[in-house]
Amino acid sequence: MDMSVRKHPMPEIAAFVAELRCAFGDATMDEAVARGRAGEPTFFASENGQWWALRLPVQ
Repeated sequence: MDMSVRKHPMPEIAAFVAELRCAFGDATMDEAVARGRAGEPTFFASENGQWWALRLPVQ
């Protein structure tokens, strides 16, 4: 695991996103995360009692 990932407050999510970046590219992940931060249900992360972005609505 990368040193910057280990020190992250959400290390498992950071490692997963790093793998997604390798698979889909930085631009795709940057867009998904930015859209999630803007309120679209495109990206949500939760770990260690912290959450980030918008959770998908439950139907």
